[in-house]
Amino acid sequence: MIAFDANVLYASLVRSEETYDKAFALMREWSGRDDVVIAEQTLIETYGLLRNPIITKPPMTGLEAVDTLDRLRANPNWKVVDVPSDPSVMRRVWRAAKGRDFARRRIHDLRLAETLRYWKVDTFYTRNVRDFEDVGFGTLLNPFE
Repeated sequence: MIAFDANVLYASLVRSEETYDKAFALMREWSGRDDVVIAEQTLIETYGLLRNPIITKPPMTGLEAVDTLDRLRANPNWKVVDVPSDPSVMRRVWRAAKGRDFARRRIHDLRLAETLRYWKVDTFYTRNVRDFEDVGFGTLLNPFE
């Protein structure tokens, strides 16, 4: 199973992004695959980016952003997932978050990684490969390198 980070999804939705063509081509390629998992957290993070006037010029309205993301959610080939009700997933996140050297901003990435690993994702695409190196994915790829 494969999944992608919000930074890859965002790049595929905003034409002014320098990596738009590559990201859009990937999404088009993946649209017909039945081994793609998309996390609600990825959609939420992308929503925030699309609505942020500092990042997206001009920012999307709430309606535009939700309609855009709903088209992705509606892909019949993809599995849309959220944090499972299995308490062991969040226990692992909270256990790691207690660590002395755990950077506070990493909690979002760790929650996403633990969620995706629960749903059997082995390959993860992100610009920030280093942020996910120690969470157990079999393959980490930066699609823009």
